[in-house]
Amino acid sequence: MFEQLKNWVRSSPSASVVEAQKHENELIQIFIEQAKILGDNPDFPPKAKPHLENIVFNIKQIDMIKLPIETQVKLERILSKDIPIAVETYFSLPKAHAVSVILENGKTAKQTLIDQFGQYANLLSNTWQDAINQQSKILVQNEKINNKVSAPKKDFFDL
Repeated sequence: MFEQLKNWVRSSPSASVVEAQKHENELIQIFIEQAKILGDNPDFPPKAKPHLENIVFNIKQIDMIKLPIETQVKLERILSKDIPIAVETYFSLPKAHAVSVILENGKTAKQTLIDQFGQYANLLSNTWQDAINQQSKILVQNEKINNKVSAPKKDFFDL
């Protein structure tokens, strides 16, 4: 599970915007497909499913190309590395161990996975909201610039 994502490679910085967008769309599509499989797995904790659905909802909303590069890299890492490793690690444990043995963090592996998915969902939700706020600021800034450029200039003799 998630093998395609773990082997996914970030596009070259010299790639065109169209190529980069295609690459990001590919990442998102692969993640959504894998998330569907994961959500249908009867051994995936039911309490983690709403978080997974939230993650999928938010990545569908985010236009990654419009995000700052450091945010793009963080999201790509979460989708292609962090989530797949967390899921792979959880499913590599014997089921009885995952649900009953208390780890050093004071939780079972199952609860730890649920908490991790909650954190990923919150991070993506916040990123989506930040992207909306950033786009709104850019829109307002653009309007201010357009108003300054299009405003009639006073003639020297009209002063």
